[in-house]
Amino acid sequence: MMQEFVQQVKSLVADSINQMHTVLPGKIVKFDTAKCLALVQPIGKFTKPDGTMIDFPQVSDVPIVFVQSTNQQTTMAYPINEGDGCLLLFAEQALDCWRSGGEAEAKSDLKFDLTNCIAIPGLFAPANKLLTEACQKQAIIIEQNGKRIAVSGAGIAVRGDVAVEGSIKATGSISAGVGGLSASGVLTVKSAEVENSLTVNSVSAQKVDVSSNLTAGGVNVNTHKHTSAVAGSDTSGPH
Repeated sequence: MMQEFVQQVKSLVADSINQMHTVLPGKIVKFDTAKCLALVQPIGKFTKPDGTMIDFPQVSDVPIVFVQSTNQQTTMAYPINEGDGCLLLFAEQALDCWRSGGEAEAKSDLKFDLTNCIAIPGLFAPANKLLTEACQKQAIIIEQNGKRIAVSGAGIAVRGDVAVEGSIKATGSISAGVGGLSASGVLTVKSAEVENSLTVNSVSAQKVDVSSNLTAGGVNVNTHKHTSAVAGSDTSGPH
């Protein structure tokens, strides 16, 4: 009799544990960007009372965790796509009241329930080679389709085109490679050194020093000549 009682208790505890979920890997099935809610597929299987094992069902309206603060005025957003991996955390209280702004229920049937979860995107089984590079260089690397920003002790390296809405102020030097440096608005330079050619459509400056050749209006300023003139009169134009 005692052995049967112990076995019944064990079975009851086992059944209760089987209904309790803590953490599982998952996969994004669909993502609603406007609501920041996803349809997710938990990865794994569970055992039915008859002993058969089946896949976990999909879970809808799962909140996605994003890095944000300052009442959502500071945010780091990135794309969430179908098939992306995620980590599912199953809450010990119902999330409905939290989502609606109400008070959490003291007792809820959704305690650690499969339908009561939050997803953290970014969990994948294969390793990402970018992580190895970041660890080797002690860097923070953001990359998307070959375009990247890498921040390390050596500085900030950018690969790809950069579009800036606003002003750029530099206390150091700015150099342009093969692509050159152009400005459709106003370009203010306190001092400039030109190794090769400089083409300017219009210029206004207090002083311009040129150690090499300077061409203005088609005339080489360094080598042009004026014709002789009578003392006290104007010289001819450059030629």
